Parts: sequence; C-alpha cells; structure tokens
Amino acid sequence: MSIVEQYLPISRTGHIVKAGPAKIRELLWDHARRTADGYESKNAISVSAASEVATDLESALRFLDPLVEGLYPTRQLILETQRTGWTRVFSNNLSFAGLPSRGAFLTKQLKTESVFFMLQPHLRWGTKSTSGCEPGAIQFVHYVRGEKQRVIELVYDGTWKFSESGEPFPFEHTEKYNAKNKAERFTREMLIDLLAHLKLYPFEDDFYKVDSRHVARGITLNVHRRALL
Repeated sequence: MSIVEQYLPISRTGHIVKAGPAKIRELLWDHARRTADGYESKNAISVSAASEVATDLESALRFLDPLVEGLYPTRQLILETQRTGWTRVFSNNLSFAGLPSRGAFLTKQLKTESVFFMLQPHLRWGTKSTSGCEPGAIQFVHYVRGEKQRVIELVYDGTWKFSESGEPFPFEHTEKYNAKNKAERFTREMLIDLLAHLKLYPFEDDFYKVDSRHVARGITLNVHRRALL
C-alpha cells in the first residue's frame, strides 16, 4: 500500500490546481485569515503563516492530523506535483474536504483551472436491508476561472444516482455512462483513467515532489473549543 493510500480519507478527495504552490499558499492563507475574522468569537481563533512542515511525503501528510468536522478545515497542506505547474491541496476537514466549491474560489482568484476529485468507497455495515452505510461517491469536476466546465458524478443516496454536464473530453468513454447498472456508469477505474489522461496521478506517491528542494508547506487555523476526532 502506498503512503498516500494509508492516509484515507484525506487522500481520496481534493483539488489539483494549475498554479504554483507559492500563489496558492498566499491565497489560502488570506482566505483562512478572513475566515477567522468572520467568527463571532475572534479571540478564539488564530491563523499561522504558511510554514514549512516536512521534506518527505509521510511527514507532510501527518501534518493534517487530527481530522476535524465542522464548517472549516483547521489544517491545509500544499504539495508541488510532477505535473509541471500543478499543485495539490489537502484539507483535514471531513465535511468541507468533500465540497468541490474551493475549486471555484481558487480558479477564479488565480484565473486558472483545477480538477476536483472524490473517491469515496460505498461501505455497508451489516447484511440486513436496514443496516447503515457510508454512502459511496465518485466525482470529477473540472473548473476554469471559477466556472464548472465538466462534471461527472456517481453518488449513493438510497440508490445510485449518475449525472454529468458540460462538454466531454475526447478521451472519455461516454458509452459507459449508459450502462444498465448505474453503479457501473462511473467507476474507480474510470476516474483514475480520466485523471491519468490529464497527467494527474493523485493516488501515487511519486506524483508528489516533497524533498529538501520542494518543502511541503501548511497553514493552521487554530479554533479553540472545537471538537476534534
């Protein structure tokens, strides 16, 4: 198992933005500061400047501990990738991390493009029909300057629901979107293949540049009295 795969669920959802890490750090730090200013209890909030956190991938991912639930992430990690000019953004928020809206914010401000992806396995607890489950979701969202250009998603909400919008990429296998079994219309393999055609490999360790020359940097939003997992 790769290092990235060991850090689920934070590694199976996120943004990869066509911009340098320095520009993204500055923008995310400013957004975190303005987020903190918006809290009613301002004295309970502090935001760190973007700091160096690690020179290896595993230590960088550990920076995201602990995971939190709530409106905002308390830690964000920015890693340079092997895709020249593209940067991966991680978040430690279980609720917020799954929302692709950050792609709209980043690409609008930076006047660039990004890809949001989610690969949430569908897990059922028990065998009875009344058993609970962790709903599955596979999503791909391509943003350009704040606007969604292409969306493909398969989400479980009691039943599997598939939807897509925007102009398909020429390398998509669009015939599969009409599969009789909805769960087969957009699969893990199809998402990975789609990302690979864009030269993006977020689930592979060597996709990330983390060493003494490419130091991982992070932003911390300290929210006191917030429940931590």
